[in-house]
Amino acid sequence: MPKRHETRHLPFAANDMLELVADVGSYPKFLPWCHAVRLRKAWQEGHCSGFEADMVIKFKMFTETFTSAVRVDHANNSLKVEYVRGPFQNLTNSWKFVDDETGCHLDFFVDFSFRNFILQKVVTALFDEAMGKVVGAFETRAYAIYSTKNSLKAR
Repeated sequence: MPKRHETRHLPFAANDMLELVADVGSYPKFLPWCHAVRLRKAWQEGHCSGFEADMVIKFKMFTETFTSAVRVDHANNSLKVEYVRGPFQNLTNSWKFVDDETGCHLDFFVDFSFRNFILQKVVTALFDEAMGKVVGAFETRAYAIYSTKNSLKAR
């Protein structure tokens, strides 16, 4: 089962980064291998909101669709993804952003495995590179959106 835990410092406000990660509907515009997204079953409860998302991933010769439940905790600038159905054996993903004087600290974690042995082998071989590209895509998107929005904190 591939797992990745990554931390980074970003020069953006934590709530802006949470907003970017929670905007799952925009993923096909910038996220590698994300071909399409459909959002459904949205809910709001106190400082938390959530929804289910169907995502179509295209990677090499594989095209897979999966559904996940997304929970956004606005008060704690965190987001958690839980697997609902699709090609995975399991999938857990979390994002946490903590403000500091020059931006925010990002804590990212993903753990998953596929039911399909061949797909599992292909993804495992390229996992670290792929996850680096995913986190990098969010960082690039943040610079594109927030550099002009005054979210970029002074260094």
